[in-house]
Amino acid sequence: MQLSNRIITRVAHKEGAEPAELEPLAQSIEPEALDRIFDSDGNLMTQEHGIVVFSYLDYTITVTSDGEIRVD
Repeated sequence: MQLSNRIITRVAHKEGAEPAELEPLAQSIEPEALDRIFDSDGNLMTQEHGIVVFSYLDYTITVTSDGEIRVD
């Protein structure tokens, strides 16, 4: 599953909603760009370490280079 879809699914679960009921992720970040820098397992596609942090709805989304997704 693409990283962008995994993020939407996580947020939907926290919201008690279906993913299709949420506003598009593209209003917060470009999903295609996010999916290009992380592989299908959510790992950063380079040897570098790093994180991506952005806001989506009322949450701060953090994705680490090893694929961890935090929704705070």
